[in-house]
Amino acid sequence: MLFLLDEDTSVNGDLSTLSVPKKELYKFPAPDGHSQRTWQFTPTIHNDVYAAINPDTMDLSGKIIFISGASRGIGRATAAAFAQTGAAGIIISSRSLEGLIETERAMVHAHEHNKSNGGCPPIVFKLLMDVRDEASIQTAAQNLRERFDRIDVLINVAGDLDAPVPLTESNSEEWWSTWHTNVLGTYTVIRTLLPFMTGTDQGQSQLLKSGSRRTIINLTSCIIHMQTPLSTAYSLSKLALFRMSELLNLEFQQKKYDIVVLAVHPGNIVTELTSNVPRERLPDSTELAAASLVWLSKEYRDWLGGRYVSCSWDLPELEAMKEEIVAKDQLRIRINV
Repeated sequence: MLFLLDEDTSVNGDLSTLSVPKKELYKFPAPDGHSQRTWQFTPTIHNDVYAAINPDTMDLSGKIIFISGASRGIGRATAAAFAQTGAAGIIISSRSLEGLIETERAMVHAHEHNKSNGGCPPIVFKLLMDVRDEASIQTAAQNLRERFDRIDVLINVAGDLDAPVPLTESNSEEWWSTWHTNVLGTYTVIRTLLPFMTGTDQGQSQLLKSGSRRTIINLTSCIIHMQTPLSTAYSLSKLALFRMSELLNLEFQQKKYDIVVLAVHPGNIVTELTSNVPRERLPDSTELAAASLVWLSKEYRDWLGGRYVSCSWDLPELEAMKEEIVAKDQLRIRINV
């Protein structure tokens, strides 16, 4: 089981200079019996899009979607998937304008080839935004305010991955940079865009009309359940992001914001970094992740708030397990005592 996410995740360091052979970087211990339950929580496991979550069948009419890290990989695939659903507007953000232009083309193509979608294509709004730069995020929010008065679904894809090296070979600035992107960057995006989801303006407490329910999805990783050496910044930052999702979900419940926050592992997907990894170890498609994110956004699933979800699980089967999950308070990080 590998920890690598998607092509939109940037990587610190030059792997060609590492003293650890590349083939050794991916030799993580197999999960024990408890961990195996994490990988195969539902009876059925998927590696690609299946009928129940096909975006062609999803109706998100009128919804406004915001996707960070949308210039490639999972971000681009997710934007294209939402373009098939009748969403009213899709905001795509990244540091790369060229990448966003390519993503927009993919979205137009996806909409045109959805035979069941007879509606108008969504409004696509491209935003240059660097999640490492708070001023960049603030500027993006100001530009966004000129076009949209709300966000219904916020998906934080942008991420960073430190080079998987021993502690003695690691670089402290690169190590902390991963935290900056994965944790502080995600925090700053949510904090800055929250008024678009609550209806507040400059800190005012006026909420959106009753029944206006929103979803925030943060991408975590299956690595948080594993005892893995190397790449400590990535592992720990994704664990922190999962915990932050849980705490924000609780905070928003207490404030009666009607915002659910999910922590989602997108799957084990082929990336540039995994070019030397045997293909059979990376069985999942970007389209599976994208379709899963659409399904999770389609309805307000407050029972999943603050919990871990894997895109490889069968999501209808997961929903059928709702009562058991809630009763046993499953899919959370806890000390087993």
